Amino acid sequence: MKRKQETEPRSSPLTFSLLILYALFVLILLGLG
Repeated sequence: MKRKQETEPRSSPLTFSLLILYALFVLILLGLG
C-alpha cells in the first residue's frame, strides 16, 4: 500500500527551497567577495 512516494528528493519542496537558499548564499558570498 505504497501510493505516496515521498522518498524522491525531486518531488519534495524542501530540497527545492534548500537549493534556493544555497543559491542565495553563494550570491551573497560573491557580492561580499
